[in-house]
Formats: sequence, structure tokens, C-alpha cells
Amino acid sequence: MSPRPLPLYRCGTSEGVEKVEGYRMGGFCPIRIGQILDNQYEIIAKLGYGGYSTVWLAKDISQSRCNSWVALKILKSDKSTKDNTELAILQSFQQSSIVNCFGPSVAQYVESLWYGVLDSHTAIDLSRQCVVALKTLHDLGYTHGDVCSANFVLGLSDISGFTKESMRRYLGDSWSGVVSSRDSSALPPGIPERLFQSVSFEDLVDPSRVMIIDLGEAFSGWKEGVATHLPYRAPELLVELGATVKSDIWSMGCLIYELVTSQTPFSRTSTTIDKEQALYFAKSLDEQYKYLRGLLLDHSVLGYEEENDMLASLLCEMLVQDPQKRVDLGQLLEHDFFKFAGCPPELE
Repeated sequence: MSPRPLPLYRCGTSEGVEKVEGYRMGGFCPIRIGQILDNQYEIIAKLGYGGYSTVWLAKDISQSRCNSWVALKILKSDKSTKDNTELAILQSFQQSSIVNCFGPSVAQYVESLWYGVLDSHTAIDLSRQCVVALKTLHDLGYTHGDVCSANFVLGLSDISGFTKESMRRYLGDSWSGVVSSRDSSALPPGIPERLFQSVSFEDLVDPSRVMIIDLGEAFSGWKEGVATHLPYRAPELLVELGATVKSDIWSMGCLIYELVTSQTPFSRTSTTIDKEQALYFAKSLDEQYKYLRGLLLDHSVLGYEEENDMLASLLCEMLVQDPQKRVDLGQLLEHDFFKFAGCPPELE
């Protein structure tokens, strides 16, 4: 077996940046800090990136927007066509890829906490908000396809009072890596001179607001080859039967479990996840409930036994082998867990 060829280009840092190869023809658009787009948006910092886009913090310097702060989502060139699903969804919410600024992902937020564990109230509230955000997408007729803790982000407290200068002071210098060619030749057009790491707004995070992001896998109807993160992957995807809106329900069940336990209900490795799911499906419904309840009592941050009982019941309606038998999100929000969890049980 011949060794894989080395990339043509390299970057001075590989941590927290997209691959240089993503800037091939039809790929990412090269952006630099300080650049002004459309004579309207001045790029201040990078907020993040995904498989299909980069996202940038920008100051709207036009008079019509009164110097507001925005996030610019810039799709890869070959994903910017009129038939692109993500673009269509974004335009269902608004007229362009210009959105309000957002904070870290749920995954990043949890990781930043002491011991990487949410408190009970926040875990319940984030679970509810993630369901509401996904329901908004489902109500538009779309399936997300990659529901996971990395694809929900938290809102920010009001940053409208920041000037460009005060924002730069708050964020500090944007860490970046210099891009070079392996043969020391000049970089061709389309390859950026630097790749920037994403900035963090950790102390401005508003965990009472959650948004869903990264719609690159989104679709309407049914789709094969959906790249759902492995620990959240529904059983029909493990056997390549294709995804539907019900596949999102399974993934959401895994996410809710993760928010209250800081771990996913099934393995994160491809060699064991199918076996673990098979063992779970071999149990009767009553046995599944007892199994999940036992895991929650051992690992969840929920403060009352009744809350674990309700969540086990909820998960039993989501982690179902037959996609058609999974609860929908509207019914989910009416479940006792979302009605009563977080409220202390009445004293007898």
C-alpha cells in the first residue's frame, strides 16, 4: 500500500482551524481580518467553521444598520448554488446568510465548565431549548441530519455597545497560522496567507438562548449517506437504510441523555455501537425503561428520582428501533419531563 501524498500546503497551526485543502477550487472563500465585504461588512474575527462554511464576526458599517454586529456565514463556492439546501433554509429564516452573533456551541460550553458537567436546571433548560430549535427546523419541512452538541450554539448577551476598538481589546489578538507551500513556491490565488482560530465569548454567554447551526447535512424527505456524528447515529443509519426526520429524534434523545449525564448512551466507536444498540433492542420495553432509569440514577445531574423516572420514560419514546414509532417533537414538548422536571416534588 503506497503512502498517502503530503498536502501541497501547510499551516503554522492545525489546532482550531480548517484544512488548507478546503480552499481548493469550489471550496472556502479566503477571508482576512480587517477585510471589508460588499462595502458594508468589516471582518473583525472568526467565529467558527464547518465542513461547508466559515463564520465571521463583522461590523456592519452601513448607515442603514447603525453599526450593528453580525455573523457572516460564508458557504463554500460549490455549496452556494440556488439548489443548496442550507442556503434555502437560511433564506427561510431571513434574506441572506447574515445572522445575529452567537456564542460557543453547547459542546464547547459544557467543556468549559468545572468538571465538564451542567447543573440540573441548566441541563433541563438546554434540553428543552434544543428540542424547540430543532422543531423550528422540522416545521419548515427539513431534517437536520447531524443533531449533536456541537451543532447547537448559545446566544450572547447584548454586544451592541462594543465599538470596533473595544471589541478588539476584549477579544485580544486573533491567533493565526501562516500558510506556506511545501516546495516554498508562492501561494496561488484562492489560498489564504493565514488561517485564523475562532474567538471565544465565554463570559458573555447567555445559556437561556439556543440556536441550531451547521445545516450542511440538512434535507427534506429521505436521504442516503447522511454524515451524522457516530454516537448520535440512529440504527437505520448504521445499516445504511437512509435518514428521515425520525432519525433526528433518535439523535436528540442521545443529546438529551448527554446533557444530563455528560456521556452518550451508546458507544463512540464504530466497532461497538451496533452491538450496544442490538443489546438494547433485545430488551423488552419495560426492561429498556429500567435500564435507562438505572443509568440515569447512577450518572445524571437531575436532583430528584422522579425527574430520572420521567426522563427514562421520555427516552424510551425516542430511542426506538422502528423510526415510525418514535415520538415527534411536538409531542415531546408535552411530555411530563418538560412540564415538571426542575420543579421540586410536593412534600407528603
